[in-house]
Amino acid sequence: MVWSLAKQAARRLRRRPVDVAKTPVSTGSLDAFFDRGFPTDRSELASSLAKELPRWVKGVWTLRDPSYETTLFEQLPRLLARLDPQVWFEAAPAWLRVACHHIRVGDKDALYDFLLRGGLDPKRHGGSLDAGRPAIHLPGWEDLALSRDLFVLTENETAFVGLVRRARWVDDALELTINAGMRLLEAPGESASAKAWWQGAELQVSPAAERFGHREAAWNETLDDCHWLVRIPENVLASAASEAAPVVMRVELAGRTVEAPVRAFDPESSAAALTARSIQGRWWGLDTQARVSPVSEPIRRTGTLVDVWRLETDAIVVEGTGPVGVAELVSPRGRLEATQITQDEHRFTATFAVAHDRWGFGSTALPLADYRIEIDGRPVPAHAELVAQA
Repeated sequence: MVWSLAKQAARRLRRRPVDVAKTPVSTGSLDAFFDRGFPTDRSELASSLAKELPRWVKGVWTLRDPSYETTLFEQLPRLLARLDPQVWFEAAPAWLRVACHHIRVGDKDALYDFLLRGGLDPKRHGGSLDAGRPAIHLPGWEDLALSRDLFVLTENETAFVGLVRRARWVDDALELTINAGMRLLEAPGESASAKAWWQGAELQVSPAAERFGHREAAWNETLDDCHWLVRIPENVLASAASEAAPVVMRVELAGRTVEAPVRAFDPESSAAALTARSIQGRWWGLDTQARVSPVSEPIRRTGTLVDVWRLETDAIVVEGTGPVGVAELVSPRGRLEATQITQDEHRFTATFAVAHDRWGFGSTALPLADYRIEIDGRPVPAHAELVAQA
């Protein structure tokens, strides 16, 4: 009986179709991939391969198995010869088109060079406009014998990127610094334009004229140029529905347009510590998804508390609640008194110069040190320490 049940189970397993897309990449699974049926329509085949080939092409790098490479170089060219080139151009990412070109012409050395120089990681490479088309400088770009079409980025590759970099209240208006642009697209000398909406109301947008620089493994220079000041005025907040909503950005650059909600903020910025503000009886702030959202009234605390600090062009600005007489930045190297203190009801803002004359020979930048905030000679809790950068 046990043997009979085992044979029945084996037969069921043999009859069950294998989902090649879910099997680990190996020489055996690659054989199964090529043995299965493919669409006969050239357009459908191009779309299908654009989705399915990335894992198999990456297998050359991850497996480093000569038999795997042999199968790929023998079998893939016949499929590439059957697909619709225009659909392939529009659907397959640039890195896949370049790698498949080397496989199609049987140039293993060129494929190895492409892989060794980081061809599978587009973020590592710069770009430019080629006859007005956004192109990425993947390994092989310098070889003019390769068609420039191989390096042109698809619409999906230049998808929307959005991040709230800063947030602050200015006269009961919420002012956001938003980095919004297109992934991977490099367009030296080109100017982007942007529009923004919140809860259907169009907002005032202007270039922020600042950059945040090298923050990731690679620097997308054009994206770093796309910082915008977006202002949600008091009257828009006052008349808005009591529901959370993201700021929606539309950016146009190099003949391409992207539009999407901004759903993230820089966790190390003032956007992560924005204090709620009451606008005509309703409290507003930013939630964890970077949405401008109605919030509960903040708990009132006795004493002084710092809740926001930020570095501006020529000043360190500290905001908090409670009474303030003297505000100082304190480090093992000395004390620096605030150049300006303003109070609005229970809130205060203290401003510190980032450069001052310590020895009577002219202003110099603050020394590199660990700083804390002291109010009237006492350290204040919460977000009270920062590292000054000379």
